[in-house]
Amino acid sequence: MPQEITIIGGNVAGLASAYYLSKKGINVTVYESKIWNKPCGGAISLEFDYYLRNVLSVFLEGSDHFTERFRVGMWNGRCMEDEGIFRIISRHDLQEKLINRIEKEEGVKINFKQVSVRDNHLFTPQTIVATGYSGFSQKIFRRKWHPSEFAFTIRYDGIIEEGKFPNTNLIILDSKKMGYGWIFIGKGNHVNIGVGALAPREYVWKKYYELFNIIKEKYGYYIDTPQAKPKCWILPMLVNKLKYPVNQKQNGIEFIGVGDTLGLAHAISGAGIEPAWMSGWVLAESLNDKRQINVKKYTQLLKVNLRKTVWRRTDHLLSFLSRKPIPFKSSLGYYSLHIVRHRMIKMMRKYPWFAFVHNGIRETGFSLEKMSD
Repeated sequence: MPQEITIIGGNVAGLASAYYLSKKGINVTVYESKIWNKPCGGAISLEFDYYLRNVLSVFLEGSDHFTERFRVGMWNGRCMEDEGIFRIISRHDLQEKLINRIEKEEGVKINFKQVSVRDNHLFTPQTIVATGYSGFSQKIFRRKWHPSEFAFTIRYDGIIEEGKFPNTNLIILDSKKMGYGWIFIGKGNHVNIGVGALAPREYVWKKYYELFNIIKEKYGYYIDTPQAKPKCWILPMLVNKLKYPVNQKQNGIEFIGVGDTLGLAHAISGAGIEPAWMSGWVLAESLNDKRQINVKKYTQLLKVNLRKTVWRRTDHLLSFLSRKPIPFKSSLGYYSLHIVRHRMIKMMRKYPWFAFVHNGIRETGFSLEKMSD
């Protein structure tokens, strides 16, 4: 009889877990409260977009809109330009289409229901927690994230009625705090603009409103502050290593975390979509002969893959420098990024953030060399 596993949370990490576990013959039930436009960024790599289209047959709105160039700059206006490496998508559209696709897999059930820690009858002996930074995950793991381990992110996503701006995506690094701002350009006058930082909420709100002046004065994006209030979100982001246990036993249930629940977002850019997908893949590869998740193996595989993707040594160095009160920090950050950015892009292409790497063998479900775009 097939093993059954419950997954709490039906966004990227939870759906990836459901997909790959079902491929292993596990019956999976996913509980998700709703489909929504998660207020983090909205960019995926070209490689992950290719994977979604050609492996899962998931075609996202707006993924056909691609800016040929993107810029990375500092808060003081110094910037560098490179070829475009990602596409802009809607988080609502991504979740909705992944749900529609993955619920077609044999053995997968997706229920739209808000689950609390008191719903013991819904939990299986091993239950996956894919709720990110939430009341549910906090109660289950009893984890007290240090202020330097999570970012407040604030984002506006919508149409700008009047505005003048180049068709170029922009990421701005904040040298005072470990933070960043972004403006992603979609079709027409659609923009996705926001900030995030490992800093107090008040600081991030201040930077959000300051961002509109910076991009206008320094970068030529003439966009007025939208009247609609942006959304705020907490994003766990371990900047050094996987320091917390990935599981927690409570009342006879073993809860196992994936994605943002474990703080897997990239330490510099805050990118979390691909690492979340990768964690679900790695989770399924950790099944033992008894068709149970071997937590020790899961932890080891996570560490191996994170070291090759979002926690590379170069990224460690840059994140370390960005957190230290050192002289000429802005200039040092600029020149460091200028030197290593091509290597970072090359390594991201060699080991995509969503790939699964084991024993030195990379698995992506397709050949990157055959990508036509």
